[in-house]
Amino acid sequence: MARYEVTHATPDGPDYGRRIDMIGGPDFGGWRMRTEDAIHLIKMGFTSFYVRALNNPFAAQNALRFGSTVEVVVRPGGLLSGEYLTTIADGIETNNLRSLPPCPLIHRLVTSLP
Repeated sequence: MARYEVTHATPDGPDYGRRIDMIGGPDFGGWRMRTEDAIHLIKMGFTSFYVRALNNPFAAQNALRFGSTVEVVVRPGGLLSGEYLTTIADGIETNNLRSLPPCPLIHRLVTSLP
C-alpha cells in the first residue's frame, strides 16, 4: 500500500465545521485530490494518507512529537453529508486537516497516485 503525506486541505467554505473538499501533498511536484477520490482509495486499501505533526508547544504533554505522523481516516457522516476525511485523534487538534493551508491551484489535480 502506498502512503502519502498531506500538506494541504481545502474546506468547502469558511465555516470551521465544514467538510474538507480536497487534500494535497508535495510528492510528484505537488498534487491535489478530491475528497471522494481519497476516500475511495483508502477504503479500497490502495493508499493511505498522513499528516505530519507541527512543532506544537502542547505536543510535549501528549504522545505526539514534532515530526511524528497522524493517519488520515474515513468517518461516516450524517444522513445528508456522507463520509468524510479526518485524522486519528492525537490530543492536540480534533482534525489536523483543518490546520493545513488550502491546496494550491497550480498543483496537478489527480484521481489516484502511483
